[in-house]
Amino acid sequence: MKERPILFSTPMVLAILDGSKTQTRRLVSGFALELLQPDGFTPEYVAMPENRNCRYGYAGDRLYVRETWQHSNYPLGPLDKDCVIFYRADYFDDPHGMDGEKSPEGKYRDWKPSIHMPRWASRTLLEITGVRIERLQDISEADCIAEGSAGGHGSIPGYNYSATPSEHYRHIWETINGPDSWDANPWVWVVEFKVVKP
Repeated sequence: MKERPILFSTPMVLAILDGSKTQTRRLVSGFALELLQPDGFTPEYVAMPENRNCRYGYAGDRLYVRETWQHSNYPLGPLDKDCVIFYRADYFDDPHGMDGEKSPEGKYRDWKPSIHMPRWASRTLLEITGVRIERLQDISEADCIAEGSAGGHGSIPGYNYSATPSEHYRHIWETINGPDSWDANPWVWVVEFKVVKP
């Protein structure tokens, strides 16, 4: 069993914490993508655990979640293991806003990016339960829901009605990967997981 880091945005952290997100899709890249060329191997073959192509791991491996955070010594002291860790996701329902942007003072919370979170500060550990490769647009409605798109942790700007899980997931994908990323229909790793309870 191996343990690796994985980054999630604040809305996706919330979906993991409330149990509505049990999958993530990540771009296939590098050698694995070369293997999937039109005259290459099948997605099923490339995704086989014995081929070790997925950088996120395979069933039984673990992922520790890196999320937007801060520590109690900031800005006057260094980060150490005695610090209290604060997580941006915990401020989702704060009447002043997650960043304090609705407070009389304006923005007053200064968060650290998830990429800088040390392992010991992570509060969420995931166990991979399955890995496969598919085209992004092949996602089913049920998988859109398993991606956390129906958890209510964000809306689609400009929508005058409740978006379907598919529409919401497309919005999530394009917010992270760019406006034309859905239409490109790339190969993606589908990583299924469950939260490991301490």
